[in-house]
Amino acid sequence: MNDMVIPFDTLEITERLERGGFTREQARTQAAVLADVVNVDRLGIVTRGNLLDTERALRGGFDRACNEIRGDFDRTCNEIRGDFDRTCNEIKADIASVRSETKTEIAGVRSEIQSVRSELKTEIADVRHELKAEIQGTRSELKADIEGVRSELSVGLANVKGEITRLHWVLGVVVTGLGSVIYKLFLGSAPLP
Repeated sequence: MNDMVIPFDTLEITERLERGGFTREQARTQAAVLADVVNVDRLGIVTRGNLLDTERALRGGFDRACNEIRGDFDRTCNEIRGDFDRTCNEIKADIASVRSETKTEIAGVRSEIQSVRSELKTEIADVRHELKAEIQGTRSELKADIEGVRSELSVGLANVKGEITRLHWVLGVVVTGLGSVIYKLFLGSAPLP
């Protein structure tokens, strides 16, 4: 649509209308109305051409805005995917590193445990051997001590038996002596029949 304004002399029209019998105010009003009708754009009336031009402009702007938004969205999505992929790869690498370190540490701990077990088995075997030797030595000493005590008890018992036998003899002599003393005391003063 062309935005051209048609030249229109309102003063001349006003004067012509006044000469034709209109009042000054009526002539001015009529001139203004005619000027507005001739120059439609001045009134702000929208024509079909205006609407089509506006629609084309809006569609073009809308399409450009949509394309820009799509492009920005696609770029942002690609950046986010790239960041996400990089982050996932970094996390996977970190997890693999931690797994490797953990496996190495576990293998080290297992090796240490195996070494400690081996040392403990050796120490336990040494302690058992020492204890067996000590127990055997203690048994031998106890057997010797027991044999010594038995021997001493046998000697002591033989001595006690000898003493008891002597005491029997002494007691027999004492009883016999007492018997004779008692006999002499009671029977010895009386005549024998």
